[in-house]
Amino acid sequence: DTLVRLWDLKKVGAVGCPTTGYPPAPTSGPADPNAASIVLSGHTSIVRDLAFSPDGRWLVSAGGNGRVIRWDLLGTSPGAQFTLLVSHKQQVRVVAISPDSRWAITGGDSAEARLWDLSAPHPSATVHVLPDHSGAVHTAAFSPDSQMLMTGGDGNLLHFWDLTRPDPEASGITVPGQNSVIRAAVFTPNGRWLLTGGDDNLILMWDVRAGTPTAPTFILRGHAGPIRSLDVSADSALLVSGSEDNTARAWDLTLPDPGARSTLLPGHRGPVWAVGISPELAPERRRIVTGSGDNSA
Repeated sequence: DTLVRLWDLKKVGAVGCPTTGYPPAPTSGPADPNAASIVLSGHTSIVRDLAFSPDGRWLVSAGGNGRVIRWDLLGTSPGAQFTLLVSHKQQVRVVAISPDSRWAITGGDSAEARLWDLSAPHPSATVHVLPDHSGAVHTAAFSPDSQMLMTGGDGNLLHFWDLTRPDPEASGITVPGQNSVIRAAVFTPNGRWLLTGGDDNLILMWDVRAGTPTAPTFILRGHAGPIRSLDVSADSALLVSGSEDNTARAWDLTLPDPGARSTLLPGHRGPVWAVGISPELAPERRRIVTGSGDNSA
């Protein structure tokens, strides 16, 4: 419907939130369900992806017609205080924001990624266009120290960008990645590993401690369909993957060879498009969530 809704977790839901600690709302919910959300209106096409900045200041959303919007969540009226950034020529598929909240990356069907400085008054005036993608950009990931960015998509190449340089668009290094389209990528919070997954049904594990890697250290096999989503636990010990084979898998990254075995998480009757791990450090409190094309989570 071209809208973004910003929900207040203190006002919505009857089960509470184990992660934030918010208590359950009354079982009847608010008299008007819309009272728990703010409508952010600015897009003119389907909204494909969005991301919060870790400092809580910004929300960046992007849509099917290439429009990218920065919303100021600390303003008196978030729905009215937004900045329209220079649009992509085609639809945007991925939005991500760096851990230090400075950078936003957007990528999509126009075979380029755009790096925005969210700290600038006018990010469009200082946008960095990251070139050399051979097709659509499907995924992007920032390192935990916000100094490295990886983008990937069609064409099986990983593109690494140095964000410590004033001209990151000139720092690109390409490394052969999957044997297919790259669909998902995530860094471990401890900064040691980059994990990527693609249409070849494989998860590649790259050691980035010494900078840009040249080859994967481990290959994680087990899925029988393309990898569509990845997430890593806060202690960097657990990886969860979702696949078009209708399953998710959990991998122990502390093993000498993390690909030696995995735990199958079955139950879905459709592709697993999204996975997530709750942020608790204690394994006994940790929860995994999976979302599927079978309309269930």
